[in-house]
Amino acid sequence: MDDRNQPEETLTQFFSFIRKRTNRCSAGIPFETEGIQLYLDSDALASFVETEAKRLRGGEEERWLKGRLFRYLLSTHSAAAGLNFYHAIRLSEVLQSAAGIEDLREELRRLMRFWDGARLGRLLQQTFEVLSYTIRCLPESGSRA
Repeated sequence: MDDRNQPEETLTQFFSFIRKRTNRCSAGIPFETEGIQLYLDSDALASFVETEAKRLRGGEEERWLKGRLFRYLLSTHSAAAGLNFYHAIRLSEVLQSAAGIEDLREELRRLMRFWDGARLGRLLQQTFEVLSYTIRCLPESGSRA
């Protein structure tokens, strides 16, 4: 969790049916645990979460993680609104950029309180223009200053 470049972790969930005393994986296939059982130490988990929350509060990593969560939420729920996965990812990136631009941040806050599709369109266009200008002002790769 300390390194953003680490590959994502995959977790497999197993469910135990208490009444039948059988174990099944998330696909419903029965399996034998061979006597291994793991128990969660809720005090240790609570302490870890509290420590991590304090460490992240207000920092760059917290903003990055919130951005990743926003991207995930937008991309996974976008189909219901008629937006495909690719465009949802791009939209999340533009909205995150708008939140990072001081002049546009307040307009984004207003939109979160009082929705207006036309104002959202203008905000997205302004954000795109600011980003396009910023990219044009970057030195070309390989050029020497």
